[in-house]
Amino acid sequence: MADVASKGGDLFVQTYYKYYDSQRHENAAILWNGNAFNGIAAFKEFILHEYHAYDVQPLLVGDSNIVSVLVIREFRNVKIGDKQQTRPFSQTFVLTPVVDAEGKKILYVWNFR
Repeated sequence: MADVASKGGDLFVQTYYKYYDSQRHENAAILWNGNAFNGIAAFKEFILHEYHAYDVQPLLVGDSNIVSVLVIREFRNVKIGDKQQTRPFSQTFVLTPVVDAEGKKILYVWNFR
């Protein structure tokens, strides 16, 4: 059970931040404190992440021994805008094996602090 959770957490964290940091839509836009940043290049310059660690916990639902939910707590530093100082932040994800019409898994809960 721990191996399944660990592998699932590894895959999710690597994939999520790959897309979050570098593969946004070309027309992505950010509005930060009243200042607009347009396009993927502006987004990449505006937000930079430094990975620290993450923890994955499997949750069992019902009487089965099958991992039904993963809780992933992830810790990073983020540099925003032209500030030199990075700030710590954490995110918590709750993943469920619900499949949408395209066969993709759904992110159930996302919390950013």
